[in-house]
Order: sequence, then C-alpha cells, then structure tokens
Amino acid sequence: VLTTAVGGQSLTLPKLGAYGSAIAWSVTNGAAYATLNGANDKVTFADVTEIQTVELTATLTLAGVVDPTTRAFSITVNPITTSMIAQVRAMTVSAQLVQIEGIVYFFTNNSYYITDGTGNLNIYTVPAAGMALGDRVVLVGTLAAYNGQIQITNAVVKQTVSTGNAHAQTPEVYVPGTSVLVSGNTYTVTGTVAIRGTNNNVYIMNGDTILMAIYYRSTVNDSYNALKAQVGKQITFNGVYMYNGNDSNLSPAVPGQIFFVYQEGAAGLILPELTDAEKLASDKTGLTI
Repeated sequence: VLTTAVGGQSLTLPKLGAYGSAIAWSVTNGAAYATLNGANDKVTFADVTEIQTVELTATLTLAGVVDPTTRAFSITVNPITTSMIAQVRAMTVSAQLVQIEGIVYFFTNNSYYITDGTGNLNIYTVPAAGMALGDRVVLVGTLAAYNGQIQITNAVVKQTVSTGNAHAQTPEVYVPGTSVLVSGNTYTVTGTVAIRGTNNNVYIMNGDTILMAIYYRSTVNDSYNALKAQVGKQITFNGVYMYNGNDSNLSPAVPGQIFFVYQEGAAGLILPELTDAEKLASDKTGLTI
C-alpha cells in the first residue's frame, strides 16, 4: 500500500475490484495537493515545498449490495529537489524517484533523451503530446537500469520551462573497437546498410562484420525506412548510442550487440559521391520507358 509520494508523481488507481466491484475515487483531504484526472483512474500530486498529507478515498459498489463501502488511504507528499544528470547517472538504482531538468534533443517512438550540460539521459516514457526538440523540461520519474545503462521510467513532465532551445549535440566520430561509447551520446557512424534476422532489422556493417544494430523504434521522420531504402550502400549518419544488449533478432542470438537509434530521416543520411562509372551504372539500372 502506497503511503508516501513526491511532488509531481502520478499514481494509477484501480477502477475495478477482483470480484467486480466498481471503484470511484475522491480526494477527501489535501485537495490542494492532489488532482484526479477526468477518467478517475490517475492521481497526480502537486509540487510541494514542505511535507503535506493527502487522503484518497475509494468508494466501492457492487450489484446486489445496497450500500456502498469506502476505504481511505493517507499519503504523505514529500518535496523533491532537482538533481543534475551526472548525479543521477552515478546513483545506485533502487527504484527511487528523481527529478531532473534538461533539454530534449532526441526522440524514438517510445522514449526521448535530455541533456543538462553535465550528461545525457534516456527517459523511457512515451513523449508527451506536443513535446518538441529544444524543450527545456522539469520531470520526475523512477530511476531504473536497462542493459547496464541508467534511465528514467514512468516520467511525468512537471513543467516546460522554455521551448526552442539549442539542442544539437556535437558528435564524436565512431571508430569501431576504439571509441568508448557513452549511452545518450551522439556519434558519426559510417558503414554499409544491411537487413538481417527474423524481423528484417537494420544493421550497419563493415564488410561482413556487424558494427551495430539500429533500434527498430527509430521511426521519427520515418528514419527506419530511410535506412532500409539504402540497403547495400555505404552511408554516414549521426546516431545516439543506447546500450549493448542481447540481439535475439539474429540466430543464434548475439549477446552484447551494440544498439544505436537514429532520428533524422533521409535528410540526415550522407552517401559518398559516385564516380562517373557508378553514376552511369545507376542510371542504367534505374532506366524505364
């Protein structure tokens, strides 16, 4: 049973009991510090500067029972301070709630990345409607780790401080076997596009060697399809390193596969200048009447 929360935290509330009871929620104490959504299935606690107490009351009804029954829950809402991303990345993960402020600089279709000048961090939460690159946001969420990389899950944006901020990252040239990859950092990658595995996923190759897999949720600006359209060709692009993880798309599965994400679509792909002979051959292949 939840007894404590922090300002900005959201909590999903059950609407149906195990035996079919309908559950309706109300804030019966501390209404200034908790807001129920229109669907009555989520409560969001207000940002507080000192400890406050909220009481949530569930009213349960069931067909065949004349009188409803209620149960009250008392929740202590605590203030939370903003941590720098470098501090968060150094924390020991214990599912604690953290608050950070930073600028959005990269999207996938189920997460985004923010930076605050001390580091970069993946926010493993679907971006809120209207969120844009360059937004400076304050958010609170649960500290977690995936494939050895720190991230924040179940994030709630408490405030959009400003919009249109500079967000472009300065990429580092990726050198296979030499570059020390940091999750969330941007790298300039050169390699040949290939489609491999059970799900026809995108890989970047150096000859027959896989340099990295491109995460299939790189769909912003139709980026995944833009990569697929260049199969067999050498390209250069700027991508963000996610993690090293098990690649079950391949058979046998490849442990420790490097995963990158990409968001710039066809416009972000650089193809080498063709020789005249290559141009002639391409024109010949593409000729129709």
